[in-house]
Amino acid sequence: MMFFIVISSIQLGLDNPLYNPDSTLFKILVIVDYVITCIFGFEIIIKVIANGFIMCGSRSYMRNVVNILDFFIIIISVSLFYLTYIDNILLHQQ
Repeated sequence: MMFFIVISSIQLGLDNPLYNPDSTLFKILVIVDYVITCIFGFEIIIKVIANGFIMCGSRSYMRNVVNILDFFIIIISVSLFYLTYIDNILLHQQ
């Protein structure tokens, strides 16, 4: 997982809101962001299956502060992907 954290950090460092949305670099960064978010989401699912979500003893996923932070970051990322998707649909309808 450390490899994906490093890749995610590099992606965040390269990201710039002034990039042209039609540029190749922008498209690659968006794809990397989607892939990394999916990998981290899959990690959450595996940990929840292995340890339980909240009421399965002291090893439950939501009993660890770092896991709670990871969970909310992934929820926010997926929500932003969805809002961007909806925004793109609305822009193409006009």
